[in-house]
Amino acid sequence: MGNAFLIKNDENKEIEIEKLHVNIWLFNKKTIYQEIGLMLKMKKELLINESSLTFSLSAPFAIKNNYKVDLYENLKKDEILRLLFNDEIKETQNIDQSTEHVICNKIFRSGVCFLLIKPKLNILENKKEITIKLDLEKIDSEKSELFFSGKEVLYVYVRFRLEIDVEKSDNIYIAEKFLNQKILFDLRFNELRRFDYYALNKYKKLLPIKTIQIFLIQPVSFRVRLEDTKEIKYVRFLEENDMWREYIEKLKKRKEKFVIYYWKESPRNSASFDVLIPTETEKDELQRQLNLSSLFALFAFLFFIIPENQRIISEVEKLIPRIGVYFKGMSLFFLVLVFFVFLFGIISSFFKKLYAVLK
Repeated sequence: MGNAFLIKNDENKEIEIEKLHVNIWLFNKKTIYQEIGLMLKMKKELLINESSLTFSLSAPFAIKNNYKVDLYENLKKDEILRLLFNDEIKETQNIDQSTEHVICNKIFRSGVCFLLIKPKLNILENKKEITIKLDLEKIDSEKSELFFSGKEVLYVYVRFRLEIDVEKSDNIYIAEKFLNQKILFDLRFNELRRFDYYALNKYKKLLPIKTIQIFLIQPVSFRVRLEDTKEIKYVRFLEENDMWREYIEKLKKRKEKFVIYYWKESPRNSASFDVLIPTETEKDELQRQLNLSSLFALFAFLFFIIPENQRIISEVEKLIPRIGVYFKGMSLFFLVLVFFVFLFGIISSFFKKLYAVLK
């Protein structure tokens, strides 16, 4: 599979993607979540007359441990929708035949409305493709005719969360440097050249995307290199409230502030679109101090073992006896300390990977 976003349909139905939401939750280089939100546009007759609709999403991110979370239950809560769409819910209409209320119509005060339908998600073996099935049999036709009278086009919204396997993802690059760490996200949409002929032609239709909205949410310790990415719409702090912590549980364990970066693009029909997002963070304080200490110790030790510097040391020792011995000993101590810290890091990393394989 290619490292680009493609949304496919094997039923050749007249469906468009009004909005594609891609949310990337970056907690650290090993813990990254991806949320996909699909605002589907279709004719009312299609929604009422079909028993089900199935889509396939190809994504560049590899899915870790088959982790997938359908966010339908979260979206049923008006407060969560207000956070996600920045709009108040005016009314909720249940239009299914069951008492489970797995299909409902959300109407915002701004006039925007869409159906929430609980999807069935299935991750394929390649870990980079997921099928999305919408069961429409439970839609109550009488309620539909009542609520949607006079409307020819309806919108359906589906949203789910996946955990990213960073090591197996083709579009995430991590660079470790002396004092900082860089993470690069290469997001591409509808780039057909990234896929082989068979992968494209086994589907009858690629769904056109009208608007793409990308959100990167990360701690303030990270920063996006704005000079190296496409024009950004805005940057803001993530609101600190219990609803966000309920929405994504990882926030409960984090005390630092998070920042949201937002990009928006409206490609025409199936035109491709790509955005490169470089973000970086300084390494933690202890790691930086160890790096600086080891660098200082190395230079000091090299200074003392160079024969040409012995004359300078002898002159200094006339003023401060044994100063050279003390500095040389301290330099050697720091070098040994850093070596054992480095060795411990390698051993712990090895056992972590071994544990992950055995698990």
